Amino acid sequence: RSTAKRWVVIFTCLKSRAIHLEMVETMSTNSFINALTRFIARRPGVKKLYSDCGSNFRGAEQVLKRAVSEWNDSVTAGERVKSLEWSFLPPMAHHRAGVWERLIRSVRKHLASLLGKDSLEVYTLVTVLAQVDAIVNYRPITKVSDDPSDPEALTPAHLLYPGVKLTSTVCALPPAPPGGEVLRYSFQRARSLVDGFWRRWSRDYLSTLRDRSKWSKTKDDLKVGQIVLL
Repeated sequence: RSTAKRWVVIFTCLKSRAIHLEMVETMSTNSFINALTRFIARRPGVKKLYSDCGSNFRGAEQVLKRAVSEWNDSVTAGERVKSLEWSFLPPMAHHRAGVWERLIRSVRKHLASLLGKDSLEVYTLVTVLAQVDAIVNYRPITKVSDDPSDPEALTPAHLLYPGVKLTSTVCALPPAPPGGEVLRYSFQRARSLVDGFWRRWSRDYLSTLRDRSKWSKTKDDLKVGQIVLL
C-alpha cells in the first residue's frame, strides 16, 4: 500500500480560454509527451504552443522536432508532416504567463482545499480532474446580464460544444448524497469531491464577475426645483 505523487498538466486556449487537464506520473519529458499526445488526440488542431522554459518542455520540443525531422527525411514529399511551433518564455518571466498562471491558481487552490493530505486512487483522481475540467470550462468569459431577455453569458464550453444546451441537468450521476456511502465506492468519492469543488469555485470565482460601476464623469448635485426621473 505505497503512495506516489502525481502532477497535473493544464492546457489552455489563448482565444477561447478553455482548459484541459491531464494527469502525469512524473515531471519528465516522457510523461509530458504522453500527456501532450492525449491532449492533441482529444483536442485536435493544435499548431502552436506557449510555455515556460522548463527542462521537460525543452526536452519534449527537442524530441518532437527530431522525430519529425527523421520522418520527413525518410518519406516522400506528400507524406511529410509539420512540427509544432513552440514558443518559450524567457527564464524567470512568470509575469508574462498571466493567462495560464491565473487558471493554475484557480484550479490548484480549490483542489488543494478539497483534497488536502488525503490520498486517492489514480482513476478517482482522473475522474475528478475530468469533471473539474468541465466545471471551469462553464465559467462566463463575458458580462453576465441582469436582463432575463438577454442571451446567456458566453463560456468556453459554448465554443467547445456548439449547440449543446449547457443548462441541461442530464448527467451520469446526480450530486453525491451526504453520509458514509460517499466513501464506499470510488465514483461516489469522486462525485463528492467535484461537488465540493463546484461550491468553492462558484463562490470564489463567480463573485468576481459582478459589474462594479463607478462615476466616470463629474455631475452637479441635485437642487431644489430640479426635475428628476425616479
